[in-house]
Amino acid sequence: MGSSWVVVALVLGAGCSGRSGGASRDSGSDVTPGDVGGSSSDAPPSPFDAPPSLFDAPPLPIDASSSSIDAPSGFDPCSPTAPLPPANELRTIQHGGQTRTYHVHVSNPGTRLPPKPIVLNFHGWGGTATQQAQMTGMDLAADDNGFIAIHPNGTNAMQAWNAGACCPPNAAVTADDVGFTAAILDDVSARICVNRRKVYATGFSNGAFMAYRLACELANRITAIAPVAGVLGVPTCNPVRAVPVGHFHGMLDTYVPFGEMMEVASVLGVTFRTVPATLDIFRVRNGCSGAPTIFFTSGTTDCFQFANGCTSGADVRLCRSPNASHSWPGVPPIPGETATQDINATAAMWLFFNTYELPP
Repeated sequence: MGSSWVVVALVLGAGCSGRSGGASRDSGSDVTPGDVGGSSSDAPPSPFDAPPSLFDAPPLPIDASSSSIDAPSGFDPCSPTAPLPPANELRTIQHGGQTRTYHVHVSNPGTRLPPKPIVLNFHGWGGTATQQAQMTGMDLAADDNGFIAIHPNGTNAMQAWNAGACCPPNAAVTADDVGFTAAILDDVSARICVNRRKVYATGFSNGAFMAYRLACELANRITAIAPVAGVLGVPTCNPVRAVPVGHFHGMLDTYVPFGEMMEVASVLGVTFRTVPATLDIFRVRNGCSGAPTIFFTSGTTDCFQFANGCTSGADVRLCRSPNASHSWPGVPPIPGETATQDINATAAMWLFFNTYELPP
């Protein structure tokens, strides 16, 4: 099926029910969202409904004074005698001749086992790790679901990511952020008992561009991605395996416009790939065929998936909100923007993530 038809289908929408499941999904998980039809008073709760804590509880503070654990040679963080990590920690590592930092939040720090999944959460252009943690409620989601939330900091005056096209004037950032991400994973797994087969990446805006770059260039360590309000910014993408994608986007976004065909102009004065063109790259790479099907609808937000024939069950999904702009779904918008409350991206992406694991 031609790419141009797929782009049109994503813009206009497509009906019917779809498949949910796949060969490389985590067989221990039963939270994969099924098809969602009309509303009913006796229908089960949607798996995309956010836990109340994601809306009501205040964000957990980042305690930069938490004690650090530096692992000695041969240290096994999953050993019964291994020291327990702090719940919140600011880590500093050297990479590429630069001093780099990231925040890590460990759910249930008093327990070592089972090994914990990781969610990497990249801030937007001009943001910080602390802001991203607080905006998304990712630390609370980690506590609710037993994963480790990692919030890295970018470089340069505007705290940008070297993620390709996004964003001027920091598109010329030269930091090796893919290598920095790999170094973070090395640092964390050397000190904390982690599940290396369940490492996921998300991000907002420029951070979403970064998540896409990781899918292209670090697919041997990144299990799945869920970008929010960003697209693929690097010119080529050749992942070593099929990477599941769960994308969230407001259709009124003017910074990273949704678009209709292949490219679209941003108010930033640059041209980006459109959302449909980005997803079509991964649809083709993942071997998905057929038309996209709707699997969730709430208010004005609908979610589509390419799930037919995808390699290793690596679906490509899109949740689009026609009344939202440059924002994270389910939380208060940043100043000057509008956000949908039809779906909570933090809660929804964990359900998506938790159905996938890297092959042994």
